[in-house]
Amino acid sequence: NECGIGTLCYWAENDKPDKYEEYCEKYFQKIIKNKRVKKFLSKKKLKSFCKKLTKDYVKNIDATIEYLNRYFAVLKGTQVNYVGLNLNKKQNYIIYHNKSSFIENYDEFWFLYTEGNKTKKVKLIKEWLDHDDRRIYDNQIFKPCINFQDDYVVDGYNELNFFRGWKHTYDKDFIYDEEKIKILKDHIKNIIFNENEEFFNHFHKSMKLILCGHKPEVAWVIHGIHGTGKNAFLEWIGRMIFGDEYYAYTKDLNHIIGNFNALIANKVITVIDELSTWDSNGAKSIELANKFKSSITQDKVPLTLKGKDTINVKDFNNYFIPSNFCNCVRVEHKTDRRMNVIETSTNFANNTKYHALIRKNMG
Repeated sequence: NECGIGTLCYWAENDKPDKYEEYCEKYFQKIIKNKRVKKFLSKKKLKSFCKKLTKDYVKNIDATIEYLNRYFAVLKGTQVNYVGLNLNKKQNYIIYHNKSSFIENYDEFWFLYTEGNKTKKVKLIKEWLDHDDRRIYDNQIFKPCINFQDDYVVDGYNELNFFRGWKHTYDKDFIYDEEKIKILKDHIKNIIFNENEEFFNHFHKSMKLILCGHKPEVAWVIHGIHGTGKNAFLEWIGRMIFGDEYYAYTKDLNHIIGNFNALIANKVITVIDELSTWDSNGAKSIELANKFKSSITQDKVPLTLKGKDTINVKDFNNYFIPSNFCNCVRVEHKTDRRMNVIETSTNFANNTKYHALIRKNMG
């Protein structure tokens, strides 16, 4: 999507020599030096591989395990999990919390192995699981902008980073067309940020920080009347700039601060639609608001999946709150450093022709 990568490059190259530029440069250099590895293992490809093994497996045991290590791994930690590439291509990986479900998913892939006069059917995944050289990770992490490498042993310690690159890969030779992003740029500046130059530039810098793997520690509250494009704008940012893998949408604050918060695992952009930290019970309302404020600035989050142990993981999540109400969140004072509150312009509100043009440019 040209508007997506054009906007990314616009964020990267404008505002020089701002101090945020050094963060962008570090990130982009990593992208240039380490091209993102993104392999998909189709069923057709795996079945073809099994046919080759039937002919000559014994001579290629090491090569076979090395090949399968590209796609499968044992993940240690508080408990043993198994990682395999999802065959439907909707995501880069899938985690299996028990061995039986892991084996079952790849059970159809087998080859025939002949030894002497006997021929036996060998399950590919079981053969890999039983081998001493199967890939094993000691820990799982999520660190944006630290790229995946085939050599997964770093200083004798193995960590599986679930970050697999943003939706767009930065190209230093790509020249963005100012005219092509002008409609979106003007919409963001004049409608979403209501011609507020200071807030527009601050948002611009915040996005650069997030792209470079940093957490700005501030939530954005964008309020205004219905039909100004608040939700469409934030969805575009999450999905078309960062990517679906790193974007979450919810209307329930419990997904953020509740007992089971798997929704926000490995996310950097979370939209909380029509959030309200007000409640008829004053004490409860204040407690809710304080918990949410902590989540804005915390560098680690206790992550809990149903039926699994709670683990503390690095928190790179950033929160965006679109609302039709100006008092949707508790703000302690106008100098509250954890909330950026902006009211959208009413120009073009509910103008279907205008917003159809914006959606077309958003891709």
